[in-house]
Amino acid sequence: MTDDMKHKLDIIMDKVMVLGDGLPLSHTGFVKFFRYNDADSKLTVFTDFSDLVSGCPSCLLMSTDTQDRVIEDLGKELSIVFPETELIFN
Repeated sequence: MTDDMKHKLDIIMDKVMVLGDGLPLSHTGFVKFFRYNDADSKLTVFTDFSDLVSGCPSCLLMSTDTQDRVIEDLGKELSIVFPETELIFN
């Protein structure tokens, strides 16, 4: 992964906001790291949403909605900046 790509990823992480918290994604720890495969032009996003999960059913529903929204918003931004790259969320 080039320094330019890392810089662009940092900008995206600061741009995507987590609804409810009002924090940029870069401050949440939900995205652990990125791995780019240049040969296949694939960007894998490694996430961890375990901090969202709690015991109550309604909290679990809200955390699932938050997780889905974060992945959707991040995917949109990544697709704009890296249109020829296949995105994989893990």
